[in-house]
Amino acid sequence: MDLPFTLETPLERNISSDLEWFKGMMWGFARPGHPEGTVGLHVKEVLKNIDALNVDADTRRDLRLIALLHDAFKYQIDPSKNRTPTYHHGYLARKFAEKYISDMNVLDIIELHDDAFRAWARGQRYGKWMESEVLAKKLIKRLKNVQLYLLFYKCDNLTGDKSQEGYEWFSKFLSNHDANFVSKHS
Repeated sequence: MDLPFTLETPLERNISSDLEWFKGMMWGFARPGHPEGTVGLHVKEVLKNIDALNVDADTRRDLRLIALLHDAFKYQIDPSKNRTPTYHHGYLARKFAEKYISDMNVLDIIELHDDAFRAWARGQRYGKWMESEVLAKKLIKRLKNVQLYLLFYKCDNLTGDKSQEGYEWFSKFLSNHDANFVSKHS
């Protein structure tokens, strides 16, 4: 089977030659937030959003790697089981990515790519906005490149039928709480 997107670099092709990664691209079905179905079709949309950004070549390369890996291991998670920091598709993707990538910024974003959404969801779903802020601050403290994270969040979130509320909340949170953060792309 062919991938629904084009691989551009030897590293991307090397990653795609791993059967475990390829299984992840073929997995999926239409569901809320992901009407496109398979992870591969979702990644195709994320890559299209990355291409629409006005960023330098290194940032584009990093965003592409994050896109190719971030959801590739959803198929290994049983949704009926409770997620833990080590039983989450982002963590599994990071562990896989460590075989190919040494850049800690990229690895952290692969692992933590859903954390800003989860912080927002804590407030939105349960009215626990103080907990949301604590989670967002913890995420910001762990990230070395918050701007790259926000760029990826934007590209990932502008897919399927995802609401923009979580992204907008996190972007505003960053603007209000991180004096050193200046986003040229939000």
